Amino acid sequence: MAHCTVVRVAGFAHNRAMMRRWLFAFVFLGLAAGEPAHADPREALQGATAELDVARANFDVPALSVAVVVDGQVLMAQGFGRRGQDDQAAVDADTRFALGSCTKAFTSMGLALLAQEGRLSFDDLVMTRDPVLRLPMSGALDRLTLRHLLSQRSGLARHDFMWHARPEMSREAFAAAQMALPMRFMPGQSYAYTNSAYILAGRITELTSGLSWEVFTARRVFGPLGMVRSNFSAQGMAEDLNAAHATKRRQNFNRTVPWRDGRLLGPAGSINSTANDMARWLLMLTSGGTIEGQAFISPQMLDTLWTPVNSAAANAAADEDGGSGYALGWRVGTWRGLRRVAHGGAVDGFRARVTVFPEQRVGIAVMANLGPTQLPDLATRMLAERVLGLSRTTDLTAYAQARRESEAQALLVEEPFVPPGRVQRLQARDPSVAPSLPLESYYGVYTHPAYGDIRIEPAPDHAGLRIIFGTLGGHLDHWRGDSFIAYSDWPDDTLDEGEFVFQTAATGAVTGFTAMIDNDIAPVPFAYQGALPAPPAPEAAAPTALHAGAPGISPAGAIGLSGLLLAFLGLTVGVLINRTRA
Repeated sequence: MAHCTVVRVAGFAHNRAMMRRWLFAFVFLGLAAGEPAHADPREALQGATAELDVARANFDVPALSVAVVVDGQVLMAQGFGRRGQDDQAAVDADTRFALGSCTKAFTSMGLALLAQEGRLSFDDLVMTRDPVLRLPMSGALDRLTLRHLLSQRSGLARHDFMWHARPEMSREAFAAAQMALPMRFMPGQSYAYTNSAYILAGRITELTSGLSWEVFTARRVFGPLGMVRSNFSAQGMAEDLNAAHATKRRQNFNRTVPWRDGRLLGPAGSINSTANDMARWLLMLTSGGTIEGQAFISPQMLDTLWTPVNSAAANAAADEDGGSGYALGWRVGTWRGLRRVAHGGAVDGFRARVTVFPEQRVGIAVMANLGPTQLPDLATRMLAERVLGLSRTTDLTAYAQARRESEAQALLVEEPFVPPGRVQRLQARDPSVAPSLPLESYYGVYTHPAYGDIRIEPAPDHAGLRIIFGTLGGHLDHWRGDSFIAYSDWPDDTLDEGEFVFQTAATGAVTGFTAMIDNDIAPVPFAYQGALPAPPAPEAAAPTALHAGAPGISPAGAIGLSGLLLAFLGLTVGVLINRTRA
């Protein structure tokens, strides 16, 4: 079983690399679709519905949702396909999809509203707003500003395992836990994308407004914009009869997966929305901060949100056309010579992209319920080419065919999986270098002051190790010596590729392990806390009959249920015999 899991992950990693290669190849080749550009956006969108639905099917995406706004008008707000693998209900413009990191723009917008009211400044030191926050790097707390958080220059590492494994953790506890979490660099020194910065930024919203980030965003953003179907959290999706189902694809196979619990993630990626609601968001963004003639945010403040703080050279996420910089919750750059403001989103089983061309007053939002998929990015390009009157270079059919070919090649991969980004620091895998101790010696509870407890348990077959970390679970695959690589229980992949190296004392006792769960920082140390807790005692079996002392039965001379049944049967037989004689 472990070997099969390794091969599956190997194919998936290879598949991602292949997809990147063919994506850039098609971009630079610029294969023309052969359709002329139209000056009238409505005319240009003729045929787009059919093209999108064909692309959705070709990319194996169960459901797609699209909103297109041009010059203050909604030209398209439409759903395509079915809600999920096991839900054949048709998608419409009110079907909810998870936005993932497209949520960040809503968080920065909420803070901009507070800044416009004079209740805070983007250059405020975070420590003056959050009395709980502490940072491990000397001097970092004296430099960290709200602008650093929003522009991804905080110096914080990703530490995504925190919100994956401990979604019930409060944001206050998360802020306090930062003291025990290594940073990458001093605030303002460089660019490094992290959800942690936006979780802390959302906490500033809470501390300033006196409302939870969710309530504030619903009242101050969703309400005024008329976004009546937007909400938060996996629970919000699960309770909705018109919600797309999270879907993951691996080895040419789609599978419905649970909605990710994003309570702690919140301000960094928990919003769910619809085509109709996203059209309202786009109308405001493409109309200088107004909605139906009513001011929502000032044009100056909107421009502040869209002014890059990081140059393209500092931003590792530069696109293929003109580079991009990170502003406040948005990536800003050029595409085909036009200024483009955009952000992508990815959360388990969903992908999304929101794009604005401010000077052309064009906005596009595309959401899909499949991960991974490039369709939101490619569909956005196709739609932008149409409404902006640009030459058509995005051939969705050709992209889909190239993708299918890359998946077919990935199925042929059989070599042992080597986690990306770890080859340079790990020695070659060598199962012949056995662990220094029997596997049962590693069983136990290990703890970290911020991450909490991790349990290392016997695998069900007692032939390996199982890891339990909050809501996450998986197995540890032996690498060499006391080094193991974690693989999550499919369909989750959060633990995948994390290296766990156990340490022992001179006595031979295990003292802890280091966990490489973030490529950008040193392994995180967990200390041995103690033996695994004893399994809970089995519940007592429910009684199958009333005991002699039960109400209605006299303890003295009780005949019990069996006696009552026999008496009843005797009476019944007697009645039947008498009727027969009669």
